[in-house]
Amino acid sequence: MSRACHALAVLFWALFAKSAHLGAVAWLGVGACLMILVYEQWLVLKDFKNIPKAFL
Repeated sequence: MSRACHALAVLFWALFAKSAHLGAVAWLGVGACLMILVYEQWLVLKDFKNIPKAFL
């Protein structure tokens, strides 16, 4: 469930950046958010005990 929500969030951020004709800084922000969310998902996938680490 959280993977789907995170994927939709990144998708909508990217669509907003594209439709608002934002520059490279916005796309870097979308990419950074994507990497953070993927890292959080990876931590939790390894072990649910890592949930607190995902929010540091």
